[in-house]
This record gives sequence, C-alpha cells and structure tokens, in this order.
Amino acid sequence: MAPQMYAHWTGKFFNNLPMSNDYELSKSQWEIIGAQMEKIKKDMPNEIGRPPRDILKYHNGYKAVEWRNWIILFSLPLLRKYLNKRHLQGWSNIVKAVKLCLEPVISEDQVDDVQQLLKKFLDYYERFVVYFREYYQHNSQRLTACQISFHYLLHVANCIKYCGPSWTHWQFPMEKICEKLPKQWNSKQNINNYGMKYGRLRTSDGHYISSHWIKRKNKIARNNYCIQIRRTIDKVSHRPNALPQLIIVDIYGIVDYFFVHKFNDKIHMLAYVQLTSKIIDDEYECKYFTQFKSKEFIDVRCVDHCVGFAKIDNKYFTIDKENAFDDANWENLE
Repeated sequence: MAPQMYAHWTGKFFNNLPMSNDYELSKSQWEIIGAQMEKIKKDMPNEIGRPPRDILKYHNGYKAVEWRNWIILFSLPLLRKYLNKRHLQGWSNIVKAVKLCLEPVISEDQVDDVQQLLKKFLDYYERFVVYFREYYQHNSQRLTACQISFHYLLHVANCIKYCGPSWTHWQFPMEKICEKLPKQWNSKQNINNYGMKYGRLRTSDGHYISSHWIKRKNKIARNNYCIQIRRTIDKVSHRPNALPQLIIVDIYGIVDYFFVHKFNDKIHMLAYVQLTSKIIDDEYECKYFTQFKSKEFIDVRCVDHCVGFAKIDNKYFTIDKENAFDDANWENLE
C-alpha cells in the first residue's frame, strides 16, 4: 500500500491519463526529500533496522522494513512541508493504525481503533465532494486506484482478532531469511552449512547440463545451461474450492547453479534458475521471449533438456532440437 501511495504522490500512478492532482509533488521536491533522508542516515540508531535511503532513487528496491519505517517514522515529518493539511490528516490515519498494529501486545480497544483509523483512511482515499477530490473520486477512469491491497485494509483488524498481534504472522522473518540465504550459498565458507553447490548435472541418459556459475569465458566455449522446464500446475489454483485441474506447461530459463541439501532426512537436488518472460509464438511458429525475469529454485526432475537462446535484435529466440514430448508418458512429481 505504501508503494502505491508513493506512486500517487509522484504522479506516476495514472501513467496513461493526463491528470493533475493537488497531492502530487514535483521531482525537485522529491529530490529534496531524498537528500534529507540521506542526510539523517548517520543519526539513526540501529534499533530502527535499515537506515533511510533516498526514496526517489531507491524506492524500487525498498524492503518491507524500509516501507514500514517510511510509514511510521519518516513520511509525516518529510511530507508535512509539501502536502496540504487534509492529505496529511488522511495519511496520518494510516500512520497511527500501523503503529498500533506493530505493538507487541494489543488490546481489543486498540484493535477497534485500528479498524476505525483504516476506515477513515479509505473514506478519505475514495472521497469525491465539491472541493475535495482525492484518489479514486468514484471516477471510472481512475478505477485502477481501487487495488486489492487497499481493500485488505478493511480486514486487518479482524485478522489481528483471529490470529493475534501482527508480529505472530508477519513476513519480516521470512524476508530476512530470503535475503541472507543467497549470499551464504554464494559463499564457499558457508555453503557446507546448508548443503553442497554444484556447477554441472549429469542426466540419466548421459547428457550434461552446465550452469552460469562455472561459465567459461573463452571465445569458443559453448554455454550449455539454457533449459526447458516441464512443470505440473493447477489450472484453477486461484479457486481454492475447485477440484484441481493439473496441466503440464513448458517454461524456460538459465541455470545459475545446482544445489543438494538434506531436509527431513531426505536428500533433495535443486536447480537455481533465472526464468524467462512469457514465451511468444510468432506467425512463423518461432518461439521467443523478450527478457529474463525472477530467479527461483526448482526440483531438478523438472528439467527436461537443454536448449539455445539466440538473441536477435531485442528478442531471444529459443533454439530447440528436441521432438515434442508425449505427455502421456510424463509422470507427475509427487
């Protein structure tokens, strides 16, 4: 929700619509705010977690802790000079609510306060009256402002009532682990604490799949780490009460490295893969993609075979000699 509000305040939320809003700050104003954040960095204690970073330069890389600190610590002091009073009051409801949600122990009365504060913020966010036209304004052209993250605010108080204080179920610990593990896996000193990292995989039919980790840099070396992945997915996973409809899909990626680790007394072998964007079939049945996307671990049993990626202009064409696989012979992973 904080990133969306930042997009509103920078005038980038409605990219394709020529709209002028009195809550938008100019680039020069954000440059001043960003410089102030950098200036106060050295005076911030370790207890607040990550020190503030220039929000204009680094907002795309902000972690959850940084957005939390932006909301409860820095936003109001830094914005009060630029936003008018009604916008500051509207935003202050979020600030107060988040501070209450972060309390290690929270009473029922405080939970009710959270509900009221978030309701006030949403009323302000959607408001459309003669002199005060805010973000949504009940205008169909601005319907994209009604994102699901704003609706979720109405359920925060009930979630605390059912599950306990926010710290019992928030995602900060998992984010911290996800941040640390790749660094440790890339370190030869720490790798043995979690498993063993490998640069090459030998398949059951005798073929070798390499990895970007052991990429050879001489001119005649060939990169044998571009792969096709066959994955079983549930076509209706977005419908929790529907019966699963399993289908097999082909995706593509580059192997960074292979990793073997033991979990619950069972050996697992994974591949850390950078996936491609959506594969597109052109009118000549050539398959291509335009960019590489996120990285994730996959079970090596999902790796089907090696392919080639030929970059031609701004497209990556998949070069695949394998015959089409017979789905009837494919066993779903257990």
